[in-house]
Amino acid sequence: RLKVPTEYKEFGLLCTEQHMNAHRLADMRSGKLVRWVLQNKKYINQLMEVVKLDGAYREGINREAAIKEWNYLRNLVDIALSTEKAVTGQQLIDLGIPNKGEEGKKFGEKLYQKRVEQFIKKRKEYENG
Repeated sequence: RLKVPTEYKEFGLLCTEQHMNAHRLADMRSGKLVRWVLQNKKYINQLMEVVKLDGAYREGINREAAIKEWNYLRNLVDIALSTEKAVTGQQLIDLGIPNKGEEGKKFGEKLYQKRVEQFIKKRKEYENG
């Protein structure tokens, strides 16, 4: 067996498990897309490069169309990543959220919902742009 650093192993497994999901980002509901991007953010930039190479550099593929599609997907990823900085837990606390009894998991869900709302808004701006 060939010894591979843990980080490389993690990335390789992520690519094999998730690259097809990345190809379908445009079809995902907004909430699922945001959750998927944030769950995979450690390697998201590298994963998107794998998606680009997989989609655009196969024999018989329309490379120009594949790269245009990848650019669109890459922008969706960037918008999803930006929600993490645009909507913070501290902002919700400053707005009086959470209400009594909405700590922990409920607070996390409210934060996620606000990030999805931000994603939807920014995606519409990008698409209508």
